Amino acid sequence: AAIAWENLADITFRTKPSQRNYAPEVRGTALTSARVIIRQHGQIIRETNVAPGPFIIDDLFDTSYNGDLNVEIIEADGTSSEFTVPFAAVPESMRPGLSNYSATIGQTTQYDNDWFGEATYQQGINNNLTLNLGARTADNYLALLGGGVVAGHWGALGLNATYSNARVERGERKQGWRLGASYSRTFQPTNTTLTLAGYRHSTAGYRDMTDVLGVRDVLDDGRQWDSYSHQQRNQFTLLINQNMGRYGALYFSGSASDYYGDKQKDSQFQFGYTNNWKQVSYGLSWSRQKNTYHQTYDDPTLPDSALAGSNTVLRGDVVSLNVSFPLGSSPKSPQLNTVYTQRSGDQAGHTIQTGLSGVMGRDNTFSYALAANQDSNYGDTSWNANVQQRGSLATLSAGYAHAHDYRQYSAGVRGGLVAHKGGVTLGPYLSDTFALVHAEGAEGAMVRHGQGSRINSSGYAIVPALSAFRDNSIRIDPQGLPSYTELLETEKHVVPYAGAMLYVSFDTRFGQAILIQSELEDGNPIPLGAAVSSEQERDIGVVGQGEQVYARVQEQQGALLIRWGDDDKHTCVISYDITSEDKTQDLIQLKAPCRNSSPILHLSEAP
Repeated sequence: AAIAWENLADITFRTKPSQRNYAPEVRGTALTSARVIIRQHGQIIRETNVAPGPFIIDDLFDTSYNGDLNVEIIEADGTSSEFTVPFAAVPESMRPGLSNYSATIGQTTQYDNDWFGEATYQQGINNNLTLNLGARTADNYLALLGGGVVAGHWGALGLNATYSNARVERGERKQGWRLGASYSRTFQPTNTTLTLAGYRHSTAGYRDMTDVLGVRDVLDDGRQWDSYSHQQRNQFTLLINQNMGRYGALYFSGSASDYYGDKQKDSQFQFGYTNNWKQVSYGLSWSRQKNTYHQTYDDPTLPDSALAGSNTVLRGDVVSLNVSFPLGSSPKSPQLNTVYTQRSGDQAGHTIQTGLSGVMGRDNTFSYALAANQDSNYGDTSWNANVQQRGSLATLSAGYAHAHDYRQYSAGVRGGLVAHKGGVTLGPYLSDTFALVHAEGAEGAMVRHGQGSRINSSGYAIVPALSAFRDNSIRIDPQGLPSYTELLETEKHVVPYAGAMLYVSFDTRFGQAILIQSELEDGNPIPLGAAVSSEQERDIGVVGQGEQVYARVQEQQGALLIRWGDDDKHTCVISYDITSEDKTQDLIQLKAPCRNSSPILHLSEAP
């Protein structure tokens, strides 16, 4: 269980499932074909491969367990670097009279299976004020939060105070406060978006739950406890986006932190400019970081009341220029991309990387990237290739890279699995709120808004992400259905609770589709809209225009009862035989009269 906790607010500003609520963008630069691991309080929340050069990961799912992200870049030659991305939610107001509450109980897996619980509550007071309350508890740990959001024409300002009381090293008890403020606003005249401006101050005795449980583990088994948040004094964060229309866009993000004790200050800043000219995209970015990675461990030579600690400092500047353009006019034309990167600090040098990337397939489900990279620190050229296949059951990826002193192979599978009474169903991924769709016999049909999901051979599919407390449309596209299956309904609407797994069933009908040109024995037309039944099932079809009778039958030969009234005078029977017809046809067309109803078949006898 993830156990970070910062603020009690989110903000909805995009429409993609992974971007429906606030989560920070992770920007960085890889020197080679690298693996990027993103952790939140020790838990891996995303792992992916990136090509050499600047990268951006902007599809992290929002989470109520907010907390700073630790980003580790593992290069192809085994070297690694790390930095942090502050994660504090922007303030959000609630409508007057509405409330939002949650309660959680869980057990940590990173530590000694410690139990913990938390509860939060939000109440909209009026158009300008929202109040927040929260509590978190574990073994010898208690944290209480109180605050609110004040909104006006000048923006939204969130204020909160958190008190903690915990038993920490060697049984010593610590208590303290953390005071936080966050602000967001879009300035309309200049189209400037201040996504987040945040400030936090903690007293020396304040402790996050993760640090308390982590340090206890250090004492129990002698492992090192690694933390960016332990005994943090102040943290300031700022994210700004400036859209300048045809003149491009600017972005800036930065954070600075200082700590109690002997830890040094952390700081990191990123500034970038992007624009397009015809089909050419280009961008310039600069980043600077200095991070102190603190490690705490038990030293038997020290007094019982003390723990040892060490600092690892990473610093450097990176300037990158990238240019990309398509090699053709087709939407699927490959994209040529060139990146020049200049580094200073611990890994000073420069790289030039040129790559080719594109998509293939009917729905652009297959993507590829090829690149060559020249690095001044290595003196030779490295090569790398990555492919990815996005399917209805999972996303598969593979990569290869080599230089004169290393070879790297990578493979990955990302997907979701749901076990239920009907079996096991795979999907592209799973969010905390999703749906299991059942449409018997509809194998191969695509589920719209299902991120590529299709009905499997057992009649199930997964819609991996739904919006909680909102109307969600779940629709099955009849295109691709087997010829023997008909959907009686193609769309349903659901409004799920947060964290719910919904079961959504669609009615289907089976059999061979037939279209019979018919008329009554006296030559009169069969009334339009008359109901069609068989000996096995009611309402298997209808009479359409031009006396065409449509039905889906399960038997090769039999009789259909046509009814347009309440008595036998308003019925007739059509006999059909398709034993000699080509069953590969989606629709078999016949011609047969509709004779007066006989005792052989009556509607009351149909099940």
